[in-house]
Amino acid sequence: MKPGAVLIFKDIDAGSPLVVCNKMHDMVFAGEIGKEISFTKAKDMLSKTGFKITNSFKKTVFVYAHYFVICQK
Repeated sequence: MKPGAVLIFKDIDAGSPLVVCNKMHDMVFAGEIGKEISFTKAKDMLSKTGFKITNSFKKTVFVYAHYFVICQK
């Protein structure tokens, strides 16, 4: 990515007990189980690879615990 570029990283929060709901959904509808990472691990990973986190938040929709990390290179 070019310096100044913005990355929006979104995933299901593996640190939430609600991750079980997502795993069941994936198994039933996609025939596979995803490999989600936790909100904390995502922020740590992005910081360690040179991104500056400008915003981060969680949003639960129905039974799916999502998180968003907005960062800049």
